[in-house]
Amino acid sequence: MWNYETRKPLAVLKGMMDCVKLLQFSPDGRFLAGVGQNNTLIIWNTQDAAPIHTRVTETPFTVLSWGDLLTHVNPKHPSYTLILGNQYQIFMNRLEFDISSM
Repeated sequence: MWNYETRKPLAVLKGMMDCVKLLQFSPDGRFLAGVGQNNTLIIWNTQDAAPIHTRVTETPFTVLSWGDLLTHVNPKHPSYTLILGNQYQIFMNRLEFDISSM
């Protein structure tokens, strides 16, 4: 990741082993989701460049989009919706803050 204004690198995002096909930041810029040529989905935390989720699928994703932030339950820790799709299905995924899993 690069700082657009200073043109300096901020972090190196690791985990994608092949060509990146799709990339999209969450609405608040906190997460970056990427889909690779080798059917790998990775979600990185943009604050520390750590991957928070990795998944390899049999069928490549051709759609990647973030939904609106949901702040009505916990304004301090919003929920995120990530929409993924391929030629057969659409997947709606929810990322939520859960203190019990930490």
